[in-house]
Amino acid sequence: MDASGRVTIHLITITGGATTDRLLMANQDVRVMDANRRIALIAICQSTQLATLDLNTGAIRLFDVSSPEDISWGVLNPDGSKAAVLVRLAGFVEYDFRIVDLSSGASGVLLHLPPNVYNSAGLIPLRWTSSGILVGPGAWDCARYKLLTLDPQSAHLTPITDVRVDAVSPDGTMMAAAGHADLGDVGNYGQCGWTNLITRGPVGGPYSLIAEQRNRAFWVIDVANDGSVLYGADDGFSAAQSQASGSRVTTPPAPDAGVYLETGGSSIQQLPESGTGQWWTAGKLVGQGQALMAQQVIGGDSGVVEVDLVSLCTSHSGCTPSVQPVERDSGSYPTAALILLRS
Repeated sequence: MDASGRVTIHLITITGGATTDRLLMANQDVRVMDANRRIALIAICQSTQLATLDLNTGAIRLFDVSSPEDISWGVLNPDGSKAAVLVRLAGFVEYDFRIVDLSSGASGVLLHLPPNVYNSAGLIPLRWTSSGILVGPGAWDCARYKLLTLDPQSAHLTPITDVRVDAVSPDGTMMAAAGHADLGDVGNYGQCGWTNLITRGPVGGPYSLIAEQRNRAFWVIDVANDGSVLYGADDGFSAAQSQASGSRVTTPPAPDAGVYLETGGSSIQQLPESGTGQWWTAGKLVGQGQALMAQQVIGGDSGVVEVDLVSLCTSHSGCTPSVQPVERDSGSYPTAALILLRS
């Protein structure tokens, strides 16, 4: 996606170490919320109309679910027969949480969220598991805190944790988050504090510290079902400057900045960083010791984002990660999102 809001969708297939890239649509007014191997759950018309995209034929199917504001969050259930979507109502701070039957097209309001609850930002659906829909209160500033399970039949909400949640594993059992501790950092950009640490643990806890460093800005990229965490580390002050300007700064990053894999109690640097913000875009662990990573190759109004297949190192014993470019997209301040397709 670029600054105009136009989106290009690629379907990337990985077989062993080989990849194929199929272009599904280019420069379209579409938002992708979730996907499996058959369909993508999307919103079109400036995110006001719910639809699905057939990943085989490219056909778009519309549903009788729309919003005067936006439909920006949605998830598919495990077998792909239903979707849960957050529909913002007129007035910007009131929401309906709807369940949609993707076969019949029928939909209904599971839960109405009036103004002034959950930060007036709704309940964000994160993952639909066999135990229910994992949701978290939306946030206008800083990160999301709290995780709850929403029963898709009764609409009963069960609190799970009050801590920050940045990533949930595909099976909904593990989570990871960046956080802040008073380590004597040189500055504190904005109201949210440096994310100078990362925690990981089962959904609901307990959580363990896996990375912490003064004057570092950490961010979670992804967490696997086995608890392995892919995360990034940047120079704190430079990272804040980059966030404020919308592009990478030119200050050379520290040698230990870049992308890490924490597994088996050890953090191993996988990718160095040539410029602050290079690896901020997106990443997904895809199994078999591999990850897809999107990197900002060129920032700014004529920017370039590249998606790479990375073979990861799970130990320090003489392993060197390999990087295989998969595809590139260009645009004005481009960014990327990656969704791991479920069966």
